[in-house]
Amino acid sequence: MRTMALELVLLLAAANVCAQSQTTFKFDRSTHGDDPEETHRIIAKAATDIETIATAVGDGNEEVDEVFIRSRNAIARIGARGPKGVPELRSILTDSSKNWKVKAMICEALGKIKGNESAATLSAVLVDNKQHEFVRAVAGDKLALLGRPEDEPVIKQTVSDKSVPIRVRERTMMSVGLTGLNDVDWLKDLAIGNKLGLSKDRNKPITQEESGLMRNAQRALGKSKNPKAFDALLELQEKYPTNGIYTEMIATKRDPRAIPVLIKTLTYKNPHGFTSDAMILAANTLGEMKAIQAASSLADIIENDKNPLFVAAAAKALAAIDPGQGKRVIEKLLASLPNDDRFRVEKHPAFWSQEKAGWGPIYELKKSINTSK
Repeated sequence: MRTMALELVLLLAAANVCAQSQTTFKFDRSTHGDDPEETHRIIAKAATDIETIATAVGDGNEEVDEVFIRSRNAIARIGARGPKGVPELRSILTDSSKNWKVKAMICEALGKIKGNESAATLSAVLVDNKQHEFVRAVAGDKLALLGRPEDEPVIKQTVSDKSVPIRVRERTMMSVGLTGLNDVDWLKDLAIGNKLGLSKDRNKPITQEESGLMRNAQRALGKSKNPKAFDALLELQEKYPTNGIYTEMIATKRDPRAIPVLIKTLTYKNPHGFTSDAMILAANTLGEMKAIQAASSLADIIENDKNPLFVAAAAKALAAIDPGQGKRVIEKLLASLPNDDRFRVEKHPAFWSQEKAGWGPIYELKKSINTSK
């Protein structure tokens, strides 16, 4: 499990570097021409350079990020050949003697090439169970990032198939979250765990990897360009009020239709007694939206809730929504701080140290009242 988590971190790091590199390399393909021999020579040399790097760093999964960083120039040279180079790349991907890290970098290069041939090659690698898991994961990532509606069936099948390694499904779903699919119902089903092949035994907890898939589906739904996706988010937030990802995704929209749902999340009475991140995020979002409908609920939280972090968030939100009422409520709270168990220095010494350092709940309270003046 620790290894899988490390690999996911590396995958994310590689994806971030890749995103940054998109603007690093600019090519004028007209200077390269369409000479097949030149294409073969350039791609063969680049593939050899990548293999040299992969061999030098070793066989462990942990070194993949280093291979990617050191291979960026070679990947860029391959990508610069455009669609004309795809047959050459396909031959490398189908060569069983080639290092799997080289194949992963070839998939990275294919992601820079637009067109049917590139997408078809990535699709073939994605469904090929003879390929290394990491290679399939990169293929799924790049195929999803192409954002082509015609590739949605293979992406959906891959993510929904429990026989496909979790790493492949999760990486593909992460990229679906960046592009969004048109099928909102499918994303909604994945977000709640349907069609993921999860155990029907309710007493059997889902694994960390399965939970990761669901979270990525929730984010994918939040980033979907389909107008129906927002309605699905609101529906799921009402059904699962402690889910902070739904709240996070809804918060990015700043849509007034979300206010009633966010208030329900804000005032949810958790049977286990804890304050969820979703509730605190709902308070922050309602404040940023200046949702006057939430003022009374926020005032009640400040007066009665036992969680000091939630109280501070509610106070800041109320000050943003109604400066006059916020000032009165916060002044009363600040006056009671020495005797308020929620903030008593003996109970929460860190809050007072944080306040002196310019952060933390007490600092936020004082900052909120200052902005209310």
